[in-house]
Amino acid sequence: DWRWISPEFFDAFRIPVRDGRKFSDSDTASSAPVAIVNEAFAKSFFGRPNVVGETIRLMGNDPARQIVGVIADVKARSGAGGMRFLNALAAPPPPTMYVPVAQLHDSSFTGSGFPINWIVRTSSAGVNVAPAVRQIVQGSAPLLPLLRIEPMDEVVARDLEMQRFLMILVGAFAAAAMGLAVIGMYGLTAY
Repeated sequence: DWRWISPEFFDAFRIPVRDGRKFSDSDTASSAPVAIVNEAFAKSFFGRPNVVGETIRLMGNDPARQIVGVIADVKARSGAGGMRFLNALAAPPPPTMYVPVAQLHDSSFTGSGFPINWIVRTSSAGVNVAPAVRQIVQGSAPLLPLLRIEPMDEVVARDLEMQRFLMILVGAFAAAAMGLAVIGMYGLTAY
């Protein structure tokens, strides 16, 4: 996996840096290409946790990027297909590379269909901040569409819906099996 992020991403999600540094405002399109990887990436591709200073490449036409930091592994929704949604939280974190969005070339987004997600951390839990966020975004970028604003709790709950449904389904079948077993035992002893 790989993600284009802003310098504040790790602070917003409170993801600790294990080695090296976070992105800064000086990581721009005119500066040296850099990347940050998670611990799973470092172990999978380099076999060791201390990979700061190593060079990697995102895609064939992407410039070589120097790894400037290693972050802690986090559970995240992966781009992988298949049955990933059934055990997203039970699966080990995927190897992930993070690249500063300021180093993204405009041609990378042309027709790519990449969704853009904004993360806003607030100090007031339980308060609906959607109207304030919508007003701020509309004031600074009126053409930017805001399709959905939702708390992280709702995002996680939606990702776990299938697991919850399957647990309820298995529980219902187990209760039905138990009921049939009890009826069978009653019938056997009553005869």
